[in-house]
Amino acid sequence: MPRHGSCRPGTVYFIRDEASGLIKIGFTQQSIWERVAQMRNANPGVLTVLGVMRSTSMFERNLLHRFSASLKSHEWFYPSDDLVDYVRRRSRKPPKKPTPGCPDCYVEAGLRVPGVRLWNVSSSSRGTTPRA
Repeated sequence: MPRHGSCRPGTVYFIRDEASGLIKIGFTQQSIWERVAQMRNANPGVLTVLGVMRSTSMFERNLLHRFSASLKSHEWFYPSDDLVDYVRRRSRKPPKKPTPGCPDCYVEAGLRVPGVRLWNVSSSSRGTTPRA
């Protein structure tokens, strides 16, 4: 049975552009790293994957509406306290595998993504710390 377009299963992601500080709320049915590679074609700066969650495109639309007061443009948002807190509390770390010999590169299914940093939630500090 075909799924309605607004209920497609996939991954909701939160990515920060380090130059502007803006956070993108997006949805993909691809690997998160394939999506980041596509984004890097249009954005040569450093992108930080803040978190991901398995969900639907409809849920992503609900999040876009929920945080609309912080909207900058399209799916890019100012890092409001509400949005940052939501990402910290509700999302999880993206899947990762360090690329040998390239500490700033990560791969998934053989895709190399240089210039992308990951964030981990430290259980001891319960804060967010960058992972180089």
